Amino acid sequence: MVIPRLPFGQINDPVLEERKERDRAWWEHYYLPEAILELKQAAGRLIRSSTDEGCLVLADARLTGGKSYAGRFLEALPVRDIERLPSEEVVEEIERRFWR
Repeated sequence: MVIPRLPFGQINDPVLEERKERDRAWWEHYYLPEAILELKQAAGRLIRSSTDEGCLVLADARLTGGKSYAGRFLEALPVRDIERLPSEEVVEEIERRFWR
């Protein structure tokens, strides 16, 4: 499964607009946790049982670009064998691991 960008919601969503008005920490309290939850749900669609195998490719440069929240996304994933690869090596690594 390839996720091309982190699943942040629409910044102009009316519910989010209301939260912004009521809570100065709206990003930390609502926006970021909702995006993290969406990523976890996507990963959960890939692996549903202990015998399932799969590969989740997160293709968003913000995860390696020094954003303070990047670690929170990675820590939320249900696995710990996370690899950072240049884009030109991704297909080769997937083939090595899963094409038996």
